[in-house]
Amino acid sequence: MDRSVDEVDYERACHGDEQAVRSLVDRHTADLHRLARAMGLQASAAVDVVQIAWMKLFEHVRRVQSGERSPLRDPGSVKYWLTAVTRNAALDVHRRRKRSGLLAERATSEAETLGHTRQDHDVAEDLLWADRRRRMWQAFPNLQESCRELLGLLMIDPPMEYGAIAEILGRPVGSIGPTRQRCLERLRKLMEG
Repeated sequence: MDRSVDEVDYERACHGDEQAVRSLVDRHTADLHRLARAMGLQASAAVDVVQIAWMKLFEHVRRVQSGERSPLRDPGSVKYWLTAVTRNAALDVHRRRKRSGLLAERATSEAETLGHTRQDHDVAEDLLWADRRRRMWQAFPNLQESCRELLGLLMIDPPMEYGAIAEILGRPVGSIGPTRQRCLERLRKLMEG
């Protein structure tokens, strides 16, 4: 059976290979950053969240090297482990903002806020879309944690397969689609309410 590049690099990293660590970082950082941004974080907060994910992986690797902790159950799932850590760190940011009374808003450019001046864009439509996106990211932290986790994983680009999402969340594959629909409906109601 062929081993994945992630599995090989993870095992090499656990044996002190710094090039394997760099390879993992180079391969996954952009995807983790996109996930954090898709979860409504501004660029600087997304960078912080991704750094947290890498720090946790490095701590884990150091513990494995010193014999304190066992390696990941599935070394080939490093990407999904990092995705779960990034998602949880992004959710923590939203929780902290909610507790401090700040609303989690997605940064929008001036063009998105004010509308485009070119003929092919409808200013009113742009404003409605920006408002809808703002309301969505305000409502997102108010969803149940299970919905935030699922929707966060579904926002990853490129999309993850339902099987991988089910494994991360510890749910049956067949439950992902119906649960997604229920979570989106709850999000719609929060946005309207």
